[in-house]
Amino acid sequence: MKTSLLVLTSLGLPIAKAWTFSLPFAAPQAGQIRKVEPGTIFDLKLSIGREENRPTTLPASWAKDSRIVLSSIKVCTNNEDGKKDANLISMPGRDGPTPQCSSGSAPLDILGSLPHFVGERGQEPVRLESGTWETVFRKDAPAGQLIIGFSCPDGAERNDASIPPGNVYIQFALWDRSELNQYKAKVDESMKLARGFVKDRNKAIEEMHEADNFVMKALKYREACVAMEKINFSSAASMASKLPEKVVDLEGGLSVATLGTVWCKDMNMRGGKHALLGHCTIQGDEASVGTV
Repeated sequence: MKTSLLVLTSLGLPIAKAWTFSLPFAAPQAGQIRKVEPGTIFDLKLSIGREENRPTTLPASWAKDSRIVLSSIKVCTNNEDGKKDANLISMPGRDGPTPQCSSGSAPLDILGSLPHFVGERGQEPVRLESGTWETVFRKDAPAGQLIIGFSCPDGAERNDASIPPGNVYIQFALWDRSELNQYKAKVDESMKLARGFVKDRNKAIEEMHEADNFVMKALKYREACVAMEKINFSSAASMASKLPEKVVDLEGGLSVATLGTVWCKDMNMRGGKHALLGHCTIQGDEASVGTV
């Protein structure tokens, strides 16, 4: 991806994270909603605080100088029917405006002791309850989503950083592995074309500066403009921005991005306010994401 990033920079376009793309709301066809295998274990690290170039709706004084880091939160997907479990929290997919795009909610077992962070009083535990998970796949979207939710009834606070009491959600991009490989091939082809356009533009600009008459300068300027137009209309930047920097492979032919967002939302899943709280990483390598 290093070469791709260099080309994107030369295009003058922002490089988005894997989890920033928007998904259309059209429902997928039957059988296209993939689920993570039950018994899959994730080792999560939450970093709560302001994210560079990503605004939040929380007050301006929130997390200006501090962060809350919760390391090694081990969770395990369950296969029970979420509709039968009253302890599950509301989820953006199943309880939102497009439930037909959701796999349905299911319990998420929280393994081990309570997560904690280091504060003024030493190690301070954070109570996470009612673990819930779902997958969301929308028609023609480049990837789906793995969404994990918890109830954090007491919240947490460290200096000016805090987790508001209520529900906390973590969202990762989720790919069908074969489709991800096909998408990567398309991105590689688009990047190859984009690099050619950049080369043509640079060559035309160089020859324009070297030309010793006005007519030739104008012709080379036009060639540079044509190449730049091809760059601007190229889908390379948009396509490459949707690729995650790193994924781990799961059972059942799925791959999940290791970097995701953490956010909170009020009880209204069909609208209402939500706020970005930070980011979450899946720790370790492929071997640490397995099944029990």
